[in-house]
Amino acid sequence: MPKTTEERNEWNKQAYGFVDIDDYVKQIDNAHKFDTKLNARISGVASTLSDAQHLLEFGDLERVRQMLNVAKYVLFESRIEDRGMTDKEYAAAVKDLTDLPAL
Repeated sequence: MPKTTEERNEWNKQAYGFVDIDDYVKQIDNAHKFDTKLNARISGVASTLSDAQHLLEFGDLERVRQMLNVAKYVLFESRIEDRGMTDKEYAAAVKDLTDLPAL
């Protein structure tokens, strides 16, 4: 994973087609502010996937790849936030569920 801001920005451009993926997620949230965060994100992902489908018609496979990465990022961001817990709390809950019982 990239270490410096410059490396992260370059990686984001390659993966998503633009630098600030977190701002994109905020834009989705703001565009659907009268809906729940999860429903807003689902709508944003569906829209992104529809755009990717449209670009397939033009054979722009690189942009389609980037848009699929964007959709996955939004989904993964939503998965933890919408459970009402922090990343640390989520990790602890997963650890509890997956650890073998003590003998």
